[in-house]
Amino acid sequence: NPEPIQPGERRVDRIKRYGSIRIGYDPSKMPFCYFNSVDRLIGFDVEMAYYLADDLGVNIEFVPMEGDRLQQQLVEDHFDVAMSEIEGTMELATELPAVEPYLMVNLAIVVPDHEKRSFESVEDILDQPQVRLAAIKGTYFANYARRALPEKVEIVEVESAIDYFDRAYKETDGLVISAESGSAWTIRRPRFSVANPLRSEVKVPLYYVTATDFDFELFLQNWLALKKSSGTLQILYDYWILGRSIEKDQPRWCIVRDILHWIR
Repeated sequence: NPEPIQPGERRVDRIKRYGSIRIGYDPSKMPFCYFNSVDRLIGFDVEMAYYLADDLGVNIEFVPMEGDRLQQQLVEDHFDVAMSEIEGTMELATELPAVEPYLMVNLAIVVPDHEKRSFESVEDILDQPQVRLAAIKGTYFANYARRALPEKVEIVEVESAIDYFDRAYKETDGLVISAESGSAWTIRRPRFSVANPLRSEVKVPLYYVTATDFDFELFLQNWLALKKSSGTLQILYDYWILGRSIEKDQPRWCIVRDILHWIR
């Protein structure tokens, strides 16, 4: 950070003094954080980050997260909070802040559309002679899939979701991922579908992660509680995850209202 925290200064005070909050991001986490067709950073977590900056009355700076160096970047003060679909794993359990998860996502499998029927239940998977599934390296899903799915399923780790859609789908039968992310990817790649053989029984918590700082963790906890109670989280979930329009539905055309203007 170009403006280090001064001795005795709280992180939230540094943010206000500096006039900007630095957000760690990973653009491979669609629909939570990704670049659209005009290279604009958008998504559920990106919009939450803008809400956070706006509520603090400061500007916002996005800083790339570097693979498995998240904790080191936090300690070295590269950013104030990482906001990019960060899963609660056992490896992170001792490092996660004392903040409640902001969202729970479900384990699912993205498969070529014509193969969906073969993955609609665990029994369907067992009926196949051999199954090879891709999973993104270092994610909760890569680790948990080996325990949650039948032993006959081979898990092959890939670097990213785009790696699966561009290449690995030819070598594997599907991609283990959250249903929420998978649904977003299938909009861009309509030849694929989301299968849910575990019937949403495996849920994974998502966190916003900060460096160890009790005051800032308490602030984030209270801020998230306010966003939940105000309905902001639900509005963003409906828009970014479920794909529902945030605009009010327009009433059907009516001659009495639109031509004669007798009613509004």
